[in-house]
Amino acid sequence: MTSLSILVVDDDENFRERMARALRDRGHEVRTAAGPEDAIRMTTEDSPECAVVYLRMPGGSGPT
Repeated sequence: MTSLSILVVDDDENFRERMARALRDRGHEVRTAAGPEDAIRMTTEDSPECAVVYLRMPGGSGPT
């Protein structure tokens, strides 16, 4: 299996961390963001290969 760099974006900390842990356990490099602002900043610094994004968050929703 190929390892991917993945960004997990969700305002629910428990879900975000569980998802990140599950992906790490499968050998992926995972970063997390609590909201759209953090996610945008992180992707401009170092773009991930994939993202898991919750679509309904305060401060914006989904990919821009």
